[in-house]
Amino acid sequence: MENNRKKIGIALIILGLIIIALIIYFGFIKKEKEELVIIETPVVESPIVSDSELGTPSDAPRSWQPNLNNEDPHAFNEIDLEKRAKAFAERFGSYSNQSNYSNFSDLEIFMTKSFADWSKSYVEQLRENAPSYETYYGISTRALGVEIIDFDESKGRAEINVLTERNESSVNTNNLESYQQEITLKFNKIGSDWLVDAAYWEKR
Repeated sequence: MENNRKKIGIALIILGLIIIALIIYFGFIKKEKEELVIIETPVVESPIVSDSELGTPSDAPRSWQPNLNNEDPHAFNEIDLEKRAKAFAERFGSYSNQSNYSNFSDLEIFMTKSFADWSKSYVEQLRENAPSYETYYGISTRALGVEIIDFDESKGRAEINVLTERNESSVNTNNLESYQQEITLKFNKIGSDWLVDAAYWEKR
């Protein structure tokens, strides 16, 4: 019995020594080794490059990027005028009493002064002849084709016909009447811009 107690005592002492040794190892010795293994990254200074060495986009444009400053400004041509005529015809021919005919005032920047004055009086006529505000009335217009009748750059005048498809609606939007109608637009060149000076719808 006494021998067993001695053996247990010796075993506990040995176990205690092992635990103390592990605490010393992991708590102090290993930490010191980790602190010693520090890799210092050398600082590499970037070379100083002057502005003249880098250059600027204006000094040396990249080969894949053209220098837009050297390009000639785009000259408004017949194709541009056709596009403007189609867009103008669609907007000019699309309006409703409930939108207060705002399409005409929106287009004034593309009109000569005399035509802009005429369009204001035309809007007054539309308002007088249209149904009341409570009863919807409107027309939508889509350009189908365009034909240049006359284009004289030197005299600054042009005449273009635009074939349109128009949908007229009254009372409610489900009651549509569809028809084709041509509009003739006359342009005057004012300064460097082509402006609409007159517009004539084909009689139905």
